[in-house]
Amino acid sequence: MSKFELADVLPLLQRLDDSIEQAMSAMRGLDGTSATQPSALTKDAGSFLSEQPRKPVSEIAIPKQSRLQELQQQFKLSEFDLDIIAIALAPELDRRYESLYAYLQDDVRSKRPSVDLALNLLCADAIERLEKRDRFASTAPLIQAGLLSLESEQSRPTLLAQEIHLSPQLIRFLLHQPGLDPGCKLVQSTVSLEELPHDLSQQLKALIDQDWQMPVYFQGSDRALKRKAAQALATAWNCPLLIAPQATDIAYWVREAWFQTALLYVEIDSETVPALHKTRMLLSGKQPFRSAEPLGIVTLMFPMPDFTQRQQAWKQHLEEANLAIAASDLDALADRFRLTDTEIVDAIATARHAAQWKSEPIDLFAAARAQSGQDMAGFARKINPVYGWDDIILSADPRVQLEELCNQAKYRPRVYQDWGFGKRLSRGKGLNVLFSGLPGTGKTMAAEVIAQELRLDLYQIDLSQIVSKYIGETEKNLDRIFTAAANSNAILLFDEADALFGKRSQVQDSHDRYANIEIGYLLQKMEEYEGIAILTTNLRSNLDDAFVRRLRFMIDFPLPNESDRLRIWKRIFPAKTPHSPDVDLPAMARRFEISGANIRNIALAAAFLAASESSVVTMTHLIRATQREYQKMGKLLMDDWH
Repeated sequence: MSKFELADVLPLLQRLDDSIEQAMSAMRGLDGTSATQPSALTKDAGSFLSEQPRKPVSEIAIPKQSRLQELQQQFKLSEFDLDIIAIALAPELDRRYESLYAYLQDDVRSKRPSVDLALNLLCADAIERLEKRDRFASTAPLIQAGLLSLESEQSRPTLLAQEIHLSPQLIRFLLHQPGLDPGCKLVQSTVSLEELPHDLSQQLKALIDQDWQMPVYFQGSDRALKRKAAQALATAWNCPLLIAPQATDIAYWVREAWFQTALLYVEIDSETVPALHKTRMLLSGKQPFRSAEPLGIVTLMFPMPDFTQRQQAWKQHLEEANLAIAASDLDALADRFRLTDTEIVDAIATARHAAQWKSEPIDLFAAARAQSGQDMAGFARKINPVYGWDDIILSADPRVQLEELCNQAKYRPRVYQDWGFGKRLSRGKGLNVLFSGLPGTGKTMAAEVIAQELRLDLYQIDLSQIVSKYIGETEKNLDRIFTAAANSNAILLFDEADALFGKRSQVQDSHDRYANIEIGYLLQKMEEYEGIAILTTNLRSNLDDAFVRRLRFMIDFPLPNESDRLRIWKRIFPAKTPHSPDVDLPAMARRFEISGANIRNIALAAAFLAASESSVVTMTHLIRATQREYQKMGKLLMDDWH
């Protein structure tokens, strides 16, 4: 610590030395000990303060423009408050003060100053001691500002018994020591306002021109752009940017920003907004800001880039990376993945590195999915599609409808952007689809085919995790799912959807009324969602008519007919599977009117039966496996099946 830095606190420490010297003299007079009592203040003890000129205890001279003066003015501290700071700070400079404090408190364990010691050192008599107790109350400047805390190992200590501890922030500040708490970062920004989008730049210039001194809230999902805007403001205000982690104690970071002479930037969870200070700071979140008290906070919106902006970003960054793709793929990337500019850059870099590592062609769609899939992890199970058009066997009409569904997703840019339909529709731009049919008829497989064709992630929603018996919880769960899906650019698959989307009941009690509210909220969220939501049900008749009207596609998956069953039987066995010449697949297709899932189960079970007997698959194995499958379905297989 340099002499220049010591000069900030030297007046206080000299004043403290005089107070301690008087207390030591008084104690020596009381107990009759010699004047050789150890002291950190004497020349013999080698105190770094001992050679400094002394002033009477009654005087204090704070250097102008020193940190001590800044501290006093900022937090409105009295001379008594500054003396308290000196008492708590001294052991940080010289541990011999601990011995002195232990001696003065008549306890070798009491090496930290207590409230009682502070009052004894700083007060002339008992009346002043009583008057100054309020400087240690919760409303006192030092305590309220978080600069000083009172601690004790006792369960219910008296005020006098509590130890005085300075905030590590204050210690670093007064001693000119560098350092930050883990998780936060001090950025010396060089970003200028001209590097931001024009509209945003103009809004920030207005804040600067008005010398805005209140919190500003950045709302939106574009985290990178919000941080860039914060850095631009810090540059304009000629100060560093303190980026703090999410925390409930924003007051702590407000102090840290003041100590660092920095602009504070905190990313918060808007559902748990802590108490705020009416001072210049930047807050960032995704949801609208809510606070218990009016603060006059300015909200700046950071919306996700629209299709045109994403298209331009993909084009620009692909050209910079010397990558060329088809115009249709460029439109598909911009339309299907709601990514920010920074995420697009990351996706391109990720795709290039993955291609170099694996020696494979660049897959921009896979990289874009990786950028956008994190939000859904806690709400649904991700399905990795393995089926394509060649794997699904359907009658003509359902297959044509699936192809039409995919085409509507593929040609969104042309219809909504080029042909202007997007401006006519405020809602309903997404694809809400109903798959109806008995279990095993191919509904989930069809969802995989769509995801494979459009190169999008597919998430299966567990309805048992959504529906709640507590009022309001179902809506919250639905809101979280659709918000996460929008940010993840995902296809949603609500399996067995009639459990949640059944016919709205006649209102007979409060539970019926609330169930209808839940369904109404679901309809609203589905209309707002611009992605693909696939709902599956075993019985189409269970769905409410108002719900059905909001669906873009309704595709029925009937049980396969004999011809389709034969095609499934022929495709279900891999080419490497050995089988006996007596295996009669046409007979199996003709006799057993079952679903594709049943056929798959039978084929797999027959293969295991054959493997366990070191045999090839025979007709006997198929019949035994069929009997087991019928047992699972609760049906009886007659012996004269052929």
